[in-house]
Amino acid sequence: MKDAARQGPIATGPDGYPRWTTLPRWVVALAPWLAALAALLAWILSYVSQAQLAHRHSYALWEAALWPLTSDLVSLVLMIIAVDAADSHRRGATVRAAFLSVVAAAVMVTGNALIA
Repeated sequence: MKDAARQGPIATGPDGYPRWTTLPRWVVALAPWLAALAALLAWILSYVSQAQLAHRHSYALWEAALWPLTSDLVSLVLMIIAVDAADSHRRGATVRAAFLSVVAAAVMVTGNALIA
């Protein structure tokens, strides 16, 4: 009996990309929007909780408003650098990308827990 994956060429769609799944088109089209919505809601929750904690711990209103932005900005920049490092073909790029991802996560967690 032949392996099902080796029975011929990979089927491609009209865009030329392989069709690895049989998900309906609306699910594939909706997935990035749902992911973006989830990321936006998570960022809003993180921002509000950090701003409330900062304000509750006697930070001035402007400091409380800026604190979440700084920690999120640092982690975002680190993640972008990590993606760039992973995409490069330099020696040790994967290790560097993994390390920067861990540092970015640590910055986010620290930003949320530092003034708790």
